[in-house]
Amino acid sequence: MLKTAVINLKRISYSGDSIGDDTRVEVETPNNVVGIDKKIKKGGSVELNTEIGHFTSNSSFLVVPIIIRVIEKDLVFNDVGTLKENIKINFNTTTVQKIEYIVEVREHRGYKTKKIGKFNIVFEISVMDDVI
Repeated sequence: MLKTAVINLKRISYSGDSIGDDTRVEVETPNNVVGIDKKIKKGGSVELNTEIGHFTSNSSFLVVPIIIRVIEKDLVFNDVGTLKENIKINFNTTTVQKIEYIVEVREHRGYKTKKIGKFNIVFEISVMDDVI
């Protein structure tokens, strides 16, 4: 039976060192790139419900490559952290699947500093029967 999975970006949390608050998160999946600009201070978080992709399959599992890029925008030097992962979607369950990744962003001021911001990115995957 054909099933569809929808991956949503649910939350972005900011911890670690303070490197600024003008944040852009880009999530790249096959055939789709989503960018979100938010003001987030260290210790803060934002709740979202942004679809980053939907995938259809008739198998039990599907592995989706994903690239998460966190950019703390500055006037001169943007601070950027990138994480490449594979999301494994289980099509055998209708329970919401939750996945979390931490992207580390090192501060730059023309040189690398010791400050590292940590961004916890939370995704939820919902699986449903494909309606034709």
